[in-house]
Amino acid sequence: MTNWKTYTIVIITPFSERLWVGLDDYIKFSDSNSSGFYCINVYPYDTYRIGDRIQVDNNITRYHANGREPYSEGNDNIIRKVGSPTVPSSASTGMTIGSTIITRESGLAMARELDAYVEQSGGRNEYTAHIEVRDNQNNTIKFSLSSKRVN
Repeated sequence: MTNWKTYTIVIITPFSERLWVGLDDYIKFSDSNSSGFYCINVYPYDTYRIGDRIQVDNNITRYHANGREPYSEGNDNIIRKVGSPTVPSSASTGMTIGSTIITRESGLAMARELDAYVEQSGGRNEYTAHIEVRDNQNNTIKFSLSSKRVN
C-alpha cells in the first residue's frame, strides 16, 4: 500500500555528489521528521528545480533513516516528480536578485529548518544560514537568516 504525499521543492543545496532537496512540509523517516531529503546528484534528481512538485511515498520513507541513505537512480517508487512551476506570481515571489528568484516558501523552509535545530539543542544554540548569490553582472549579494530561542 502506498501513501503518496505531494510536496513543493523550496530549496536545493548541492553537497559534493549529493543534493539536499528542501520541501514545504515534513517527510516522516524512521529516525525523525525532516523538511527534505538527500539524494544522489544524478538523473532525475539533477533536473529538480525550486517550485517543482514531487510526490513521496511516506509508507516507504518511514523505514529509511534520514540522510544516511541518499536516494539514487531508479527510486521512483519512493519519490517522483509530478509537476513544474508556472511563472511565479508576485504573491509567491519573495525577491528577485538578478535572474535568481528566492521565493517566500524558500525563506520559510530555511527558517523552519533553523528553528528545528534550535529546538533540538534545547534552545542552547543559535543557528545561522548564510546565503550568497551572484547577479547578472557577477556581483556577490549576501544575506543571512538566524534563529535562536527567546526565553
